[in-house]
Amino acid sequence: MSNAFVPDSRDQRIIEIIRDLCLKLHIQKRPEKLLWVERIITMDNKNAAPIGSEQCYVNPSLGKVILPIHMRDKLEPEDWRPLIASALILKYKLKKKVWKLLVRRTVFPPLAAAIVSGFILWVTGYSSYPNWPALALVISLGAAGLAPWLFHGRFYKQARLVADRSAARIVGIQAFLDVLVKLDQMGLNDVEEEKHRNMMSWPAIDKRIHNLQQTQ
Repeated sequence: MSNAFVPDSRDQRIIEIIRDLCLKLHIQKRPEKLLWVERIITMDNKNAAPIGSEQCYVNPSLGKVILPIHMRDKLEPEDWRPLIASALILKYKLKKKVWKLLVRRTVFPPLAAAIVSGFILWVTGYSSYPNWPALALVISLGAAGLAPWLFHGRFYKQARLVADRSAARIVGIQAFLDVLVKLDQMGLNDVEEEKHRNMMSWPAIDKRIHNLQQTQ
């Protein structure tokens, strides 16, 4: 992950904003460092993907808030407040809820089917109805294993919109909208491309704007 971290007064102001947001969100183990990067390691911990212009990540284990380096001089420190607030809420308040919802809605049903299929196979002594219980067992176990990978992105995409709405209640809906509109009007290539790509785990900026407009 290529990065550049040279503290200055603007960086220090962003760190102060992070501390203020953590106090308001009652986050005790708050990130203390700011890192500007070009690329960020993806979920498989092998590939480095470009970090989007309106994206912000929080790494609690390293105590860092991660921002896109190409936006360093394009936004004022206060412009980062709503974006960082949303990222903090997603990481500290919603991450566990997302995984619980993911398990409850996508993993538990096939696991329940697998248990039923296995029970039928055990009761019948693997002789009666030899095909469909075994087939159902294999399919159900496979579905339980694949479900988190297939639906993780969609659940996180919705969680990010929830985080935006929660952040707006802290920093103000209009303040958050102003920043998103400002980014949208910059005509940044990656921001424009996201509108047409329908990304799995990150809502495009027009979706984020619409999401907040619906809460007014």
